Order: sequence, then structure tokens, then C-alpha cells
Amino acid sequence: MLSELEYVIGTDHTCISFYMKELIHTRNISIHCYEMDDQAILVEGSLTDERLFPFVLYSANESRDPGIVHGMIVRMSLSLPELMILSVSADMPVVPVAGCRDIADSVIKLTGLQIKPGLRIRSGKFLQKQKDVFT
Repeated sequence: MLSELEYVIGTDHTCISFYMKELIHTRNISIHCYEMDDQAILVEGSLTDERLFPFVLYSANESRDPGIVHGMIVRMSLSLPELMILSVSADMPVVPVAGCRDIADSVIKLTGLQIKPGLRIRSGKFLQKQKDVFT
């Protein structure tokens, strides 16, 4: 079933029409924070990718049925007010190929880092070693 959607673009507010086709993929990211005590919080983030139609997973050269392709959960406890990472873990109950799980053990290396400007650069150094998992 096709449905028409109008979208305004340009400075002259010219409308063009798009025809939307059937939904094929969704990605949901959620983050939940829990108070542990006066000194710490727990942050839990999850990511779920779902394919809504049969597809080919080219990296594994396989045809797959619709369903969840990625299911990942990261949990980290942070000290307050410093935002020091006290502990971190990652679970990957659903992955497209088994090799994807290799990155899960790498997140433990974030323990001891402080969340502040520059964290992305510092944390990227150890993740760079895992880059071959994704290529």
C-alpha cells in the first residue's frame, strides 16, 4: 500500500510529493538512567535493528527472514558528580554474525575514564584495535 506525503522544501515553500513505500527497517535506541545511591547512577543503553522483510546478509552470504538483526545492551555505573566510569558491560544477544560479539569485551576498557570533553578521542584508541570486526 502506497501513501502520499507532502514535504515543504526551499525558501519559496514549494511542495513536492513523495510516495512512501512499505517500511523495511527500524532502529530503536533507548537510554535509561537509574539512581544507585547518592554517589552513583546506572546508565543502560540499548540498540535494536529490525529488518521487516526477507533480506540478504552479504557479509555472511546468507538469505535471512525478517527479524531483529542487532540487539545490544550496554550498562555502565558512573560516580557522581565526577562521572567516572566505575564499571561497564555489554551484552549482544542478537548479532548478524558471531564475530560481532568480539567487540563486547572491549567496553570494559572504558572503566576508569571520566565522561568529559575528549572522551570520544580517548575511548576511540582502544576501539580502533577492534575495527577489523566491522570490516
